[in-house]
Amino acid sequence: MLSIRKRFRTMRKIQKNTWSSTQVTDTGCHRTHNEDALYFQSFGEGANTRYLSIVADGMGGHAAGEVASQLAVETISSFYLKDESTSTVERLVTGFQNANHAIWQKAQKESHLTGMGTTCSALVLQEGKACFVHIGDSRIYLFRDQKLDQLTRDDTLLNELIDQQQNTDNVPRNILSRALGISFTQKFQKSDAPLAIKANDRFLLCSDGLYDKVTDSELQELLQIPSIALAAEAMLSLAKERGGEDNISIIINEVL
Repeated sequence: MLSIRKRFRTMRKIQKNTWSSTQVTDTGCHRTHNEDALYFQSFGEGANTRYLSIVADGMGGHAAGEVASQLAVETISSFYLKDESTSTVERLVTGFQNANHAIWQKAQKESHLTGMGTTCSALVLQEGKACFVHIGDSRIYLFRDQKLDQLTRDDTLLNELIDQQQNTDNVPRNILSRALGISFTQKFQKSDAPLAIKANDRFLLCSDGLYDKVTDSELQELLQIPSIALAAEAMLSLAKERGGEDNISIIINEVL
């Protein structure tokens, strides 16, 4: 398992078959610890190779957020590997359910972890298709034909009020309505059907520490940089130049 959790920036590039991936995580400019967790790994060989990417942004204060995000990526990736009897999305959903229960139960048993939780966005690329499961306000984007589309929707109080056509004046956009571990049961977003991928597609997974500082139009421009490693570096640098109050985590997967 490749799990990235470090106080300072870490980058690794993996190139195999028809995919390339780069991952970056950083504490930002003000925090002393990193509550984000990243995961990227490939499974199988040749045409049957699968690629699993996960970004989780923990919450609950020092230690607790780190515990929640790391437990999420470990539980989801472990279950994904163990069970191949169902579809990819079904396996991811079950992995998310298991992670939710594991985080919630651990918080009930250990008082210093009370209230911990984590966002989580997971993407699988396999056999020319992509699918995802998501909860919280980390994001998955698709950059295709020079255009950027957000595949996930933020699970926030603001979006819930918009859906209910209620007044949203003075409602902060970063209050989560859903996250792993904050209640025993949760609902997850998932891809309705596998998305056919094309050559030169790029998938961006990130925590809110990135998009809070870098706009979608700027992300779209930066994703045009030929090297995904340099694109990720540029995104990170820009977010930090603008304050970098939060942890910043980025995964970019590219179809070669």
